[in-house]
Amino acid sequence: MTFAPRAIIKDGMQATWPALLVLATNTLLAAGGEFTFIAGPAAFWKVPLRYLRLSLILALPLFLLPLFSTAMRGILRRGSRELVATTDRDTAVTAVKSYVIRPIQGIGVTLLLGSKLLSFLQGFAAIPAGVATVLPPPQFSPGRLLALSAIVAFVSLLLTYLWSVDDLGVRHRNNRTGEIKMVGKYLGVLLPTLFGVSGFFSLLQDEPWPVAAGHVMQMAIVFYPPFLTLAVCHALYLKRRGGMLLSKITGGPGNPPSADVAV
Repeated sequence: MTFAPRAIIKDGMQATWPALLVLATNTLLAAGGEFTFIAGPAAFWKVPLRYLRLSLILALPLFLLPLFSTAMRGILRRGSRELVATTDRDTAVTAVKSYVIRPIQGIGVTLLLGSKLLSFLQGFAAIPAGVATVLPPPQFSPGRLLALSAIVAFVSLLLTYLWSVDDLGVRHRNNRTGEIKMVGKYLGVLLPTLFGVSGFFSLLQDEPWPVAAGHVMQMAIVFYPPFLTLAVCHALYLKRRGGMLLSKITGGPGNPPSADVAV
């Protein structure tokens, strides 16, 4: 099977149509009035630029995934435990997994880590509480950009590792007891999302709850297209590099997945 760059780009564009649809709707709503923290005609370039920036930050850690997988193998294979490959593979792009579950996971974990970081700063670094601290500022802030980029990149690396383990059929086996466990199927969608949303609600406690809910919803809309794009890029990455990555995760020979990207 060949992996022409043009074919990969074509597959990626076709598979990310929900992200592009949400992005277009977001742009039109923001151009007509304040939405997702952007307002006016500037939305026609600010909304796509924000999407491209977040998508790039999320996708770049894929290049670190082999190194991260090797490090995680050393942690998970301590004692009598080891990571073993099975024939249970699921590397295709599907509507439920790629368009619903994984973007929601990304949004939930990002909100969770973001709220924890802001709570820490407010408690120990004299950062004032309130909407101005939690929501994106009207003016460009290099410090906030760096902090957000670090959180998003870490979330990307963590999620794509767990997604790879799930998709490539890797299991955690205890050689002493013979027990075999899944490492983290779908990571759990509900808990990180609930904790992330509740964390942001607590930071917006000076706002009426309908207004706070609106802010959280807009944050979710901002992050949905980039995380959906990450889910698709991850599937394309496994399609091309799945065998190599499997050998890094388990320490054994890699067997490239045979599943093609399909929607």
